[in-house]
Amino acid sequence: MAQQIAQQLLTGEFELHELSPEASPRRYFRVTGEDLLLVTSEQPPAIECQELLNSCGIYSPAYGKCTAGGYLIEDCADTHLSHQPNANNYRMLIEDWHKFSRCQLPARHPNAGLALDATLFKRELKQFVNSYLTEFKQLQFDTDERQQLEDLCDSLANDAAHGPQCLQHRDFHCRNIMLFDKHPRPTWIDFQDMQSGPIFYDLASLYTDAYLDLSDEVFGLIIDAVVDLGDEHAMHSEDMHPQFQLTALQRVLKALGTFGLLLNNGRSDYAHAERRASIFAIALLDQLPDYYDLRKYLS
Repeated sequence: MAQQIAQQLLTGEFELHELSPEASPRRYFRVTGEDLLLVTSEQPPAIECQELLNSCGIYSPAYGKCTAGGYLIEDCADTHLSHQPNANNYRMLIEDWHKFSRCQLPARHPNAGLALDATLFKRELKQFVNSYLTEFKQLQFDTDERQQLEDLCDSLANDAAHGPQCLQHRDFHCRNIMLFDKHPRPTWIDFQDMQSGPIFYDLASLYTDAYLDLSDEVFGLIIDAVVDLGDEHAMHSEDMHPQFQLTALQRVLKALGTFGLLLNNGRSDYAHAERRASIFAIALLDQLPDYYDLRKYLS
């Protein structure tokens, strides 16, 4: 399939070398001798999303030719934020994110009708229950316990979606940020799902990143950014941290649902991420008494 798509987009002789697969159905192939990657995907390139990033001064890989089933994109090499997770790189990333968060999707944008809302969060937490707790951890629930669990998840979805809203990347973590030597600031990838959501969503995703261990300095930068963002949106100081924790809990349980699905399908390379995410979830539940009853399912 990849070879056939490449033949429609490339001329002359070429070789494809598949990169490590990610969680999504997209697959990436390095084109030998070219500064290009071939992406196989049922979705077209997210040109409108890239244009919005460019308007914020945020760099993202340039798109090339496209056809049904795939497209070409600039090869930004192999250095992710996870390889150099120092405070300066995170400081630049957060500065750029603040600019991005102030943008609005135009009415014509394909994601304009999407939102990170309670309805979406309920679906994601249902996957957490089914794919992670039931299938991966193989927990069994009686009728009353299942109902209590579903009620807690619905309540969390509502609480996490509450409050001011702004634009979010949607999958903001170290593997979706490149450090490209041709550009002095972090390069964003996998931004095609950007949409409006609770103001702390992307910062919570950074904070609970399941792919690496952050330094105390980086954690401090993220918490400072939470306070700045809360001030910018006129939140009461006493509401900022609890709302951030609720958003972070929903986000990390959503991640556990995804990791459970992947692990159930044989993707053992996500085992370390699952363990990190579960530790984050337990730490958050220890600080959120309204949802502490969820903790027993993660221990």
